[in-house]
Amino acid sequence: MDTSPLLQTTRMELENTRDSILAKLRGASIILPDLQDMMKHFPAGVHQDAEKLHQDVQMSLEDLIPSHDGTNRLSSMIAANHAFLGAFWWPGAPYDSMRIATWFLTWLFYWDDEIDSTEFSTLISDIELSTNYREETLRFIEASLGGMGDMELSRISSNPLITSFAPIGKGMWENASERHRNDFLREIQNYFEMTMEEQISQLEERLPSPSEYMARRMYSGGVLPTLALHEYAIGIELPDDVAESKVMQEIWHETNVIICLTNDILSLKKEVDLGQVDSLIALLLPESSSVQHAVDKAADIVRTAVSRLDAAEKTMLDQYPKGSQLYQDVKLFIDSCKTGCTGNLNWSLASTRYKLGSKSMKGGLWVTL
Repeated sequence: MDTSPLLQTTRMELENTRDSILAKLRGASIILPDLQDMMKHFPAGVHQDAEKLHQDVQMSLEDLIPSHDGTNRLSSMIAANHAFLGAFWWPGAPYDSMRIATWFLTWLFYWDDEIDSTEFSTLISDIELSTNYREETLRFIEASLGGMGDMELSRISSNPLITSFAPIGKGMWENASERHRNDFLREIQNYFEMTMEEQISQLEERLPSPSEYMARRMYSGGVLPTLALHEYAIGIELPDDVAESKVMQEIWHETNVIICLTNDILSLKKEVDLGQVDSLIALLLPESSSVQHAVDKAADIVRTAVSRLDAAEKTMLDQYPKGSQLYQDVKLFIDSCKTGCTGNLNWSLASTRYKLGSKSMKGGLWVTL
């Protein structure tokens, strides 16, 4: 499926090194385009139990991360406030399923930092250890989703980061359909495979072309496993032919593009501060006239994806009578994709994770890299 005409390029070896791209990025003053305005017609909100959710997630993090581990990891995770990401993403969902889905988001950020973060990772430069970590995690997830008990799960892993997935697996085993669990497991497998490819590429210091990067990013961004949780989180069950239809695949794809590229745009300052160039904007820079031009290209792809999502929604909903239960369920699912887009955007602006410190992008957001 095409992502954007802007990215239809043949494979090429980029002559620019990571250091030269970083040198072009550092110190640049840019305006991040108003992504909120692009999505102003999307639904947005916050769950009424957001504060309760925050307390629940904080307690779980305190159980998981030692406060004396020699890093600021616990305080960093609490300050990022992933609970509000879940509260923004599923503002109208039943509390219990929304809590489980939010813990997955929180768990995924922590799990990914273990192999990807230059601040906290102990595995970032060791592909053998990180491969074992992925395989052990996948075995645990598969067993957990299959209803395996605590005793059996403890034989698979004793790593607290891996075993902290257990409440997610238990919640889905008890309340999600077999298709939901299979879809989720499939997307987690794809995610793990692509994070490995990404890590190998970084260790070999290979820079992908923009189109190669996007093909990888669509799986390594962690959005698709989250979308596979949506029916469970909001308490609906779509017919298999609806959930697996071509139009629904388009809705998933465009949602994925919007969220992944929103993250690439808003995390640019953080990435540059950490000396990382594995983002679309950095990779667009060699074929752009300026850093601002590269940012605007990425924003144009988001704008196009928003229009495509709107079109796919209309095509989908036009198939069902407006007053029917199926119409309402499909509309609720698509709305949850859209609140995922607005929720991710609004959380990213407010969270400490991306160092932006602003809740509004009105008129564009000035940033010095």
